[in-house]
Amino acid sequence: MSRFTSAVLQSSFAGDSYSFATLMQIGTGADTLLLTDSDKDIVDQSVTYISSSSVISIGEVSESSSPTQGGIRLNFSGVDQTMISYFLGSDYVGRYVKVARCALNSTHQSIGSFNYFVGTISNFKIEDTDTTSQVIVECNSHWEDFDKRNGRR
Repeated sequence: MSRFTSAVLQSSFAGDSYSFATLMQIGTGADTLLLTDSDKDIVDQSVTYISSSSVISIGEVSESSSPTQGGIRLNFSGVDQTMISYFLGSDYVGRYVKVARCALNSTHQSIGSFNYFVGTISNFKIEDTDTTSQVIVECNSHWEDFDKRNGRR
């Protein structure tokens, strides 16, 4: 999935029969979490993203011409015990995160997608009350590794 849009995706923007959905990949391997904020599951590039009503907000990403350490916050609300156990049961700090935007045609099929954010989880917290539960995931861009300083000066 390229950060730049394909010719097919660009030509679909010229029309007015498309909509957008957000695709999220959290982790890699067997325990990868693939979610979308769409009301239906989405298949994009042979990968199925599961519809999730718990995705409530995705932070904005700022861009610049120089490498910067940016970040994004993913908020999941109304999560069930499965989602809470998912984060508590594994060490997710440092895991891969990709957020993409997917264009959908009028029959809800993927036209194409482009990367919105790529990075790693830096922190997460779970807020659980009697009436609601929320998982907040903080992510840093992959440029974070270039800011680290190790050893003596």
